[in-house]
Order: sequence, then C-alpha cells, then structure tokens
Amino acid sequence: MVALGVLLGTTSCAQVLGLDGFEDCDVDSCSGVVWAKSFGSHEFLFPESARFDSNGNILLSGFFRGTTDFGGQPLISSHNDFFLAKLRPDGSHAVSRLLLVEGADGAMGSRLSVLPDDSVVLSGSYEQAIDFGSGDPITAPAPDEDAAFVARFSSDNELIWGHNLFSGTGRLLVLDSAATPDGDVVLVGSFDREVSLGASTLTTASKDAFITRLDGETGQELWSVQLGDPEDTSAKTTIEATAVAIGPDGSVIVGGRFTGFTEFGFDDRFVPSPSGAGAFLLKLVGTGERDWAALIQGEGDALVSDIDIDARGNVIAAGAFAGAISVMTRGVLGAHQTSGPADSDVLLVKLSSAGTHLWSLKFGDDSAQLDSWSSGSTRIIAGPAIAVDAAGDIVLGTGVAGAVDFGGGLLGGRQDHDWAVAKLSAGGEHVWSDRFGDPAAGQGVVAIDTDPRTKAIMVTGVNDGVLDFGNGMAVGEAGKLSAVVAKIDLERIGR
Repeated sequence: MVALGVLLGTTSCAQVLGLDGFEDCDVDSCSGVVWAKSFGSHEFLFPESARFDSNGNILLSGFFRGTTDFGGQPLISSHNDFFLAKLRPDGSHAVSRLLLVEGADGAMGSRLSVLPDDSVVLSGSYEQAIDFGSGDPITAPAPDEDAAFVARFSSDNELIWGHNLFSGTGRLLVLDSAATPDGDVVLVGSFDREVSLGASTLTTASKDAFITRLDGETGQELWSVQLGDPEDTSAKTTIEATAVAIGPDGSVIVGGRFTGFTEFGFDDRFVPSPSGAGAFLLKLVGTGERDWAALIQGEGDALVSDIDIDARGNVIAAGAFAGAISVMTRGVLGAHQTSGPADSDVLLVKLSSAGTHLWSLKFGDDSAQLDSWSSGSTRIIAGPAIAVDAAGDIVLGTGVAGAVDFGGGLLGGRQDHDWAVAKLSAGGEHVWSDRFGDPAAGQGVVAIDTDPRTKAIMVTGVNDGVLDFGNGMAVGEAGKLSAVVAKIDLERIGR
C-alpha cells in the first residue's frame, strides 16, 4: 500500500466487471459506485465540504498537515493548512491549491459554495494570518483570537477576492454557506461578544447565531441577521445556525440548534422546550426579513445538520435527535422518540415552502447512531448530509454505528461507524440504500450532492480503514485517516 501522502486507491466498477457502459451491471452485481478515490497525508487530512458544480466537477475543501496529492502538484504543509481541490467528472485532477495559515493549529472549519458561474466562495477559521496564494497574507484582527476569512476563486482556481469576514472583540465561526441564484453568498454560524461584519455590528452576552449575505462581486456585506436578543444579558440562551440553503426564488432557509428559549429570533407562538434544548428551521426572504419558523423540541434534544430545497420550494432537513421530540410547524405536527437520551437516531423532515409539515422520518435502532453529535463542538458539525436531485428525490449520507433500515431492509452494524447512503423518493419512500465500511472506528460521511446534469451522487467522507464498495472496489488503509470521494450512478443499476 502506498503512503497516505499520495493517492491511496482508485478503482471503478467498469474496470472490475470489464464493462464499457454498465449495461449488464444490475443491483445484485454492482453497488452503483462508478469510481472511488482516497486522499491522505503521512500526518493527517480531513475533508470538510464538497459540492458539484454545474459541469459535474467536484469541489472539495478541508485541512491537512504533511504532504497530500490530488493528482496535480503535491501540496506540502508543516502545520495545519487548508486545501481546495477540483476533480473532473471522471475523478481525475483538475486544479488544487494550498492556503497557508501561519498559526500551527489554526486551519479548520472550511465551507464552500459554488456560484452560478462555477466560481467558488470558501470560508473558514484561521490563526494569525492566511495567504490565499497571492503572497500578500491577511492577518487576524485580534492576535490572540481565531479569525474568519472568506474568499472567492474563479472556476480555474484564480483568486478573485479575499478578506477577513469580521472584526471586533468577539469570535465568529462559519458553519455553512450557500450561493444565491443571482451570484451572492449567504453564510451562517455562531458568534460571541461583539463582531462587526461591515455595516452591521452584532453583540451578545452568550452565543448567538448570525446570518449574513455577501455581494458575490466584492465580498462585502449586504445584510446580516442575529437570531438571539442583543439586549439579553442573562447568558442563558445559546443559538447556532448550522445549515443553510437557498430556494429557487432566492429565499433563505436556515437550520440550527439552541439551548434555553428566545422569542426574539423565532416566533412568539412557540413555548419553551421541556428539555431546554432543540433545533430550528427558519425561512427568510432574500432581503433578510423573517417569513416562518419551525422548532424541533420536546423532552429530548435535536440538531439540524444539513438542508436542501427542491424545485417547488419544499424544504428537506436532515439531522439527529435523542429522546422524545416533536416537529412544531404550521399544520400537522410530527412526533418521534428514541429509546432514551443516550440513543441518537437520524432525523429527516420535509416541510412545504409555507412551513407546513409534510412528513418526517427517523432511522436507527436502540443504539446511538451518532454518538458524538451532541458533544457541543461547533468547529466540525457531525450529522447526516442530504441533497435533492432534479426530480425531487432525496439522497442521504451519514455515519452510523448501529443497525439502520431506510426502508429497503436492515443494514446491520458492528457498533463501529460506517458510511450509510440512501436514496428516497420525494414522498420519503425507499429507492436504494447501502452501507460501506469495516471494523475501523472513524468512517463517516461529511458531504453529499447530486450532479445537476445526470443525477449522479457524490459522497465525501472520512475513513481510517478500508471502504469496500463491492466487486473488488476498495480504498483506504487500516489505521490511516484519509478523505474518500465516491461517485454513484444509480441509473446504471436501474434505480
């Protein structure tokens, strides 16, 4: 096995089966995985964000230390730095770059969005200084605090603009981002104390969520929204915005989690959560005004980890929950329960564009599927990832520890984390599902997306063992942490 600093493995179902077009590759003889690639370093590499562009290329970002190779020139780092890479539809290297960070452990939390012209907006947290490749680094506003950057790169990986996202005495973390149809970008996350995003200054005595829209041409703030109450000095409420998606009409859907209770950012018709914690979904119009809110709360706890929106404006949210919760929206309520507060399951919720509950599903057994989801970490949010294809079908990717059934039969577990990937219809019915992994402990999905041209699925995640996609298609090495990108085409197996 070659070192993790180079490509660990790449195989395709066509190569294994000796087929040119998969005409005879059915669901019993092939997993649907077209190709899978593994990237690592002799020290470590962690993927954090991945998406398709309009041409079916795959954009990938994260952080690493050591030497890594996406198929172009090797990227070399003596401490934590960011990477940004583009793979072509066949998995071959298109472009890749290194973003050098001066602080030894100061690169983490990268999030990328693909604009309509296939340029990329990348954000993340850094220490001391960061160089986007121009040779003229920007420095952190406060020397002893983490800073946040945002930068735009052209489709051929050239820097268009880059700058600090905020200034002030506080700290700000970007937890997700999404591009608008007219070429702007919306960033969401959390902040403490006081931060200035340009024209807006946000203050809090605790930890609050922010939503900000930036001009795609310049990167400057257009508007910002704070979900907590800036006048509340009790420090008893925390709010984090962990996911965002943009509708076809430009509306903004934000998801996250909270502790305590506030009417300021949501809706005064809601009552406090019995457990003192829960999750939320919030719709804003494109100019930042609030439209509707939905809460996921009860005796248990919940998290929204990813959101997508279909062509009709319906909202699909993925997350996790433990204990008893209700989905509180306009209309019918959805209620779910796990075996107890230590038993976390996957949660999938679909709301109409008006915020009405359409359906909600849970997946899991009596064991904790996501045993670290409620750890409180906001640097890398653990939880299921989802995407909606052009037909309105839903693809879901997650790390699971126990057994899980998405409707097509039980996918057994060994109490260690594996990849689980499923496709559901627009109504939530099972279309296809599979599980990939071995007894290694660190296998999980970070991102999932659908190709806007072909409906092929891209799954990106972490792996510290061997991921076996069937028919001899296996990537990785036991005990070595790497990033794996896999492309799945279910139409080739009749799904």
